[in-house]
Amino acid sequence: MGAVTDDEVIRKRLLIDGDGAGDDRRINLQVKSFIKWYSSGSQEEGYSQYQRMLSTLKQHPKMFNEMFSSQIC
Repeated sequence: MGAVTDDEVIRKRLLIDGDGAGDDRRINLQVKSFIKWYSSGSQEEGYSQYQRMLSTLKQHPKMFNEMFSSQIC
């Protein structure tokens, strides 16, 4: 395996960040939220975490749709 150059790292970050609106931060928060939901101990805690995840997805549907459609193509 070759060494990763700074240009490759920057290019990858720009692809993840989209238009520079902090999309990567939102994605990271959503992943953390999913992990909390998955590892929740009680049904009440799991349900509230699930509702928060849905709320986040509803707030930013375009970002998540673009992210997943670009990953598939």
